[in-house]
Amino acid sequence: MKNTIRLNIFFLLVIYSNVVKGQRNLQFSKAIFIEMSTSNTNAYNTLIVPLGKVIKITTAQVGNTSGLTELRINNSLISVFQANSGSYTNFNYSIWLPTGTYYFWLNGYHTPHAFISGIEFNITQ
Repeated sequence: MKNTIRLNIFFLLVIYSNVVKGQRNLQFSKAIFIEMSTSNTNAYNTLIVPLGKVIKITTAQVGNTSGLTELRINNSLISVFQANSGSYTNFNYSIWLPTGTYYFWLNGYHTPHAFISGIEFNITQ
């Protein structure tokens, strides 16, 4: 009985140490905030994730005074706002961006605007 308890504790410690180790490879670097707006119909922004870093996009919100507004990352739709009905379609999950270049495109009429926030992490070994 005593040996069984010790064995169970040993396996729990091994499992716990592997879980904790899996979370140690990300270290907070800085907060990311991108604001986009235009008096025209389109606005563009570029985000470069350097080697050894990863960015977690946590929020993306768009709006305008009238009509439809869309926000895309590399042509993938992530947020939509219809001003006439007041309806939002925003993602409810995180978007992880590995090393690379990402293009944000804001498309809409009547002064579209967008707010994007996230967290940049250093990848440690």
